[in-house]
Amino acid sequence: MDCPPEENTGNLRTRTVTGIMWTLAEMFGRYGVTYAVTIYLARLLSPKDYGLVGLITALFAITAVIIEGGFRAALIRKKEVSQAGYNAVWLMSLALALAMYAALYFLAPHIARFYGEPQLTALTRLLGIILITNAASIVQNTKLRRDMKFNRLALITIPAEILSGTTAIWMAYNGFGVMSLAAKIIIASVTAMILYRCVVRWRPTLELRAEPFKEFFKAGASLSAVMMLGAIYKNVNALLIGKVFSMQTLGYYSFTEKVINLTSNSVTSAVEQVTITSFSKIQDDNARLQSGQRQAVQGAAAIIFPLMTALAMLAEPLIILLLNDSWLPAVPYLRILCLTSAISPLCTIPNGVLMVKNLSLRLKIDSAAMLTMIAMAFALVPLGIEVFLIGQTAHMLVLAAVIDYFKSRCLNCRFGTVFGYAAPVALSAAAMGAVLYFAMKLFNGAGLAQCAVAATAGLAVYCLCLRIFKVEVFMRLLKIQTKPVP
Repeated sequence: MDCPPEENTGNLRTRTVTGIMWTLAEMFGRYGVTYAVTIYLARLLSPKDYGLVGLITALFAITAVIIEGGFRAALIRKKEVSQAGYNAVWLMSLALALAMYAALYFLAPHIARFYGEPQLTALTRLLGIILITNAASIVQNTKLRRDMKFNRLALITIPAEILSGTTAIWMAYNGFGVMSLAAKIIIASVTAMILYRCVVRWRPTLELRAEPFKEFFKAGASLSAVMMLGAIYKNVNALLIGKVFSMQTLGYYSFTEKVINLTSNSVTSAVEQVTITSFSKIQDDNARLQSGQRQAVQGAAAIIFPLMTALAMLAEPLIILLLNDSWLPAVPYLRILCLTSAISPLCTIPNGVLMVKNLSLRLKIDSAAMLTMIAMAFALVPLGIEVFLIGQTAHMLVLAAVIDYFKSRCLNCRFGTVFGYAAPVALSAAAMGAVLYFAMKLFNGAGLAQCAVAATAGLAVYCLCLRIFKVEVFMRLLKIQTKPVP
């Protein structure tokens, strides 16, 4: 007998919240280790080292889309997947990975010559290994996400980051330079591949049929084009900056982008991964989709907005304290990226609704947005990195409005709802920013204690404002905390 709607709704909400919590725990655990390792390595290595690795990882991020070919998204969207289907995806991904590694191996000297950096030859050939190791574990990773077993992901990624980070620090301390960053990426990928095999029971078999190959190749091809645009959209900045400016300048940009990815983007990604799975289960119920979107947007904003506000306001003293004066040119980049990143969940979460309601419409919007952003990159990067980053922020804000417009038509709701959900959180974060600004002005120095005091005062004002505005996610948290213990 089917469960009543109320039970299904409650169960899905519980699984979604649990999934988000575990995904956040996994990401904050993994990124927390990576964050600490990144800061420590930045003290030992030069901005140029970060620029070299940032360039190669940007190139591989684009290549990885060709290998994955939309297979991961196709597996997640399909309600039932047979063993033959998993076998087909695994074989196609691995074959593409081997082919792409061979191509990059022979292209490596030409890439190095194009950027005028001989070290890129060895880095490209060495880091190319991760294309194969990631492809070998694509099915295990996807199965855990399909089954919403995000706690097991934490058991895989966090140990991999600890092992790779420890090794990288040892190598950097002993003078291996940029190779320590490369080793960290490779060890993390290889360790994760081994742990996936230990945690997930799935193994490839000889059960092969033509139909799954055709089905997933067709589904993957339809998604891979827009995913390719997305990868270029996210990584073209590094490729252009590395060519137009110096590797040192790219290092400043790559470092600040990594810091943003370890904070704001980790939260957005966690919410997005879980909500797409949840949205797909209620795609025919507009009311529940709208409610789920509201909770996801407010939940993501409630974490991201104060994080980005604090990071932007305390950027300069934190860089001086945690790194050294040689990294100060990265401060303007970091502050602009904080604003862009704060807008990000207003795009990604409504985009998840479009993915389950009208995939073809989402692909068209994504394609148009990415093409315009890539064109902006080519036009604005030569004018200066700061000019380009400001243009990127404006582009993100316009994109959020466009997505919300089409999403409102799909759900038959008012236009602008996503901004309404985020507005009280944004106002609370603005009040927090004002407190941080004036608190830091009162201090003569910018020591760790002063930053901690300012952050604590800002957080208190932020929580007070959330309480005054009666933000739903915050009120639920208060209700849970004040609930009497039986």
